Amino acid sequence: MGRLLIECDSRAHHTSAENYRNDRRRDRAALLLGYLTMRPTYEDVVHEWDRLLTDIEAITGADRHRHRPGRKLPRDGA
Repeated sequence: MGRLLIECDSRAHHTSAENYRNDRRRDRAALLLGYLTMRPTYEDVVHEWDRLLTDIEAITGADRHRHRPGRKLPRDGA
């Protein structure tokens, strides 16, 4: 199973400290479950897509986004 989360939010979504705080809490919870979170910006997606895709391929190509059987994650078995 892949474990890479890609979340793209607009600047309007992050106008409040509460939205920002909630995103960081979700990132921490995902990390504890063994997920990697990538948060590209609008500019990354629209104007720097080739560079962003290279980064995504570097993560997925190296299988760093995959859970390895036998490798215990903090919440496995909990």
